[in-house]
Amino acid sequence: MKSNFITKVLYITFITLFSPLEFSIASNSTFIAHYPSICSIENTSVSALKNKILDSPNNGLLRYRLGRKYLSKNNGNAALTQFKKANTLGFIHDEHELDIAESYYLVNNFNTTLEITNAYLDNIPNNSESRIRALFLKGKSELKLPHYNASITIDTFIKILKELENYDHKDSLCGTDNNPEIKWKTELKDLKSEYIIVRQASERVLCNSVLQNDDSNLFASYFDFSKLGKGKTIYVGPTRKIKFPSKASAKAKDGDVILIDAADYNGDVTIWKQNNLTIRSNKGVVKLNAQGKSAGGKGIWVTKGNNVYIEGIEFFNAQSKSKNGSGIRAQGGNLYIKNCSFYDNQMGILTSHNSTSSIIIESSVFYRNTVDHDKHNRLGHNIYVGRVGNFILLNSYSHSANFGHLVKTRAHNNFILANYISDGEKGMSSYAIDIPQGGNALILGNIIEQSAFSRNQSMVSFSAEKKKHDTQNLKVLNNTLINNYVDGIFINNNSELASATVINNVFYGVPGIRLKGKGILENNYSNNEPGFIDTASRKYQLLPASPLIDQGINLDSLLENSLPLFEYNYPKEKKYRKKIYNIDIGAYEYCTQ
Repeated sequence: MKSNFITKVLYITFITLFSPLEFSIASNSTFIAHYPSICSIENTSVSALKNKILDSPNNGLLRYRLGRKYLSKNNGNAALTQFKKANTLGFIHDEHELDIAESYYLVNNFNTTLEITNAYLDNIPNNSESRIRALFLKGKSELKLPHYNASITIDTFIKILKELENYDHKDSLCGTDNNPEIKWKTELKDLKSEYIIVRQASERVLCNSVLQNDDSNLFASYFDFSKLGKGKTIYVGPTRKIKFPSKASAKAKDGDVILIDAADYNGDVTIWKQNNLTIRSNKGVVKLNAQGKSAGGKGIWVTKGNNVYIEGIEFFNAQSKSKNGSGIRAQGGNLYIKNCSFYDNQMGILTSHNSTSSIIIESSVFYRNTVDHDKHNRLGHNIYVGRVGNFILLNSYSHSANFGHLVKTRAHNNFILANYISDGEKGMSSYAIDIPQGGNALILGNIIEQSAFSRNQSMVSFSAEKKKHDTQNLKVLNNTLINNYVDGIFINNNSELASATVINNVFYGVPGIRLKGKGILENNYSNNEPGFIDTASRKYQLLPASPLIDQGINLDSLLENSLPLFEYNYPKEKKYRKKIYNIDIGAYEYCTQ
């Protein structure tokens, strides 16, 4: 900083003593010549400079200053003429190339601007004023080209944003009085408002700095975490004193923690009667292969206690004579399931009717839970929630049901948030989501996919049965719905009371009825070019040039209790959906990639 100050003093002294004189600066003096281009705010008029040039026609510095004056007035042709004459007179300047590049930009010669700036950027250090100026010229030229490469241009503006993050104008040779950062940020703001691709670049940089939500109390209204872990810890495993979960269920007391070692527990089924239990896997996945059995003719595990937390367990191959053998049969109140798998059962999970109970399922997978319908005339569902108070399904994957539904719920309040609910390519489920008695339903941020072989025309069915809840409210917001069924119905609202609110969704695939029944369709996208990464691979995240980016309507007024937005992320933990500008349409936000 001290040497920088001395340099400034020497420059001021130099200009004061010699600027009125005629001279030409050679290439070995370019360091001093740097200051007029960046720092000097010319008070001299164009006419005054022209008069000086008449007196000193071989003064390269005057020619250069006149060129800079023309640049400030956006007169590219005149500026270019003066810069070329200055160069001919031997005036060399470390900003000379950028001045010429900017002149070409002003006369719409964007390809030449790119040639100059690309070469210049190869030899200029990071976090310098010159580099940021060159990047700006490069980015603006790329935007002006008729067929610019979106990925390259986004990368250019990402570099600009990162350079600006690290740029400190206090170290500028110009000092704080002539801060170019203000000009750059103003220009960047204008470009963001004009070009969506610049906003996309900003999201790429800024979304990484968005703070994650604190979810410590996310479901506190529905599940009492404070009552867990009050008892003793019981270890279960092949090498432990207690070998099987069924033996632990006989010994456990209210509030105990059951840690089950990762292993296969074949044919072991049981009933948990205790309250406030925590049951989780220990050091890996616990596999419960029922081998066709079910506890009490109901499920691999039957939970009869209240406030039970289960994590890290695989439930499979449950059967019962009643044809509803489940991975879990929930008969108590308040059950929280996390990171569990349910497959090849007659029912994935089945709950009883309990109007005060809440069922929460997070980051879990359900598939191939079914009954031979042709043989038994019964349906097996991946998820079947009875008439409980609240049902929350978050960041989970339900797929490949056969005849039955991927998600069925009779709950009074339903929150279906950021899940992947899919038939798969050749799946033959009935409804993707069935809410037969209505109630309050928020379907938010999901990928919902119906195959060409679906057993039902509708993907989402609401309030189809005669017996209904007293309240009827359906909100379908920011989902990506993919239909492959000819004459399919994306959303079927059978309620005469509820007017469905359908906003910010993507309706993609085979054309069908977007909403059947009462409702409002607002700001949804149904063009078959939404800019997904790869539909063949079912990657429905957004490409940089997707028309869905920043085009959503703000949802704050529609989300009760400041419910945060999530984005499907299974098998990883749930992910909060981050946004910098407007929310994107559909289930994915571009900035989260």
